[in-house]
Amino acid sequence: MSTPVMYSADTNAFDIAWVREQFPSLTLQFNRHGSAFLDVSTRAAMADLFNCDPNEVVFGQNMTTITFALARAIGRELKAGDEIVVTTLDHDANVAPWRTLEEKGVVIRQVDIRESDCTLDLDDLKRKITAKTKLVAVGYASNMVGTINPVAEITKLAHAAGALTFIDAVHFAPHGLIDVKALDCDFLVCSPYKFFGPHMGTLYGKREHLRAAAKRCRQRIARRTSTKPDYSLA
Repeated sequence: MSTPVMYSADTNAFDIAWVREQFPSLTLQFNRHGSAFLDVSTRAAMADLFNCDPNEVVFGQNMTTITFALARAIGRELKAGDEIVVTTLDHDANVAPWRTLEEKGVVIRQVDIRESDCTLDLDDLKRKITAKTKLVAVGYASNMVGTINPVAEITKLAHAAGALTFIDAVHFAPHGLIDVKALDCDFLVCSPYKFFGPHMGTLYGKREHLRAAAKRCRQRIARRTSTKPDYSLA
């Protein structure tokens, strides 16, 4: 990378040319015009970031929208009395979507923090995870205080209870390496615009979960199309 020259010496204007040089994709041209093809090798690049297969990468408008969509999808499989664990340390984008399931009787249990050092209370987490827990939603790093959670350990606790894990890595991804295979998490989401990408959200999902969701979606579509109402006059 070249030496930063944010402002030119003679005009004191913002040096846009230098900034563009830092992003090779902006040198692409189409019909002699600057172009950016954001879909070229994007899925493979995100898979490399997550350390997963390209077909385990899903794109969406943003992290919050993706989380709401996933909450609705998972919510279809839950019943009244099932539990989801969230934390006080998390951004609301990883709490509010899961709380929408309360209207169908899903119980949301919220893990507290240790105020002395702003870390997640793991003892409280262990108490909150029960045989009724279906999913644990936790942040990789706090957006407010920077606390990094032991998500691999939390995933083990969740899996031991038969629950899934959803990791919000929005505030960790710009600063640390992500390895979903090592974490063994079921879902992980981040926001590429936090590390100079386009304004969108990206989800990692274990292949078996994505395939199961796609199968259920196809079944619902088939049921709808096979029972078309007859509007003909008697």
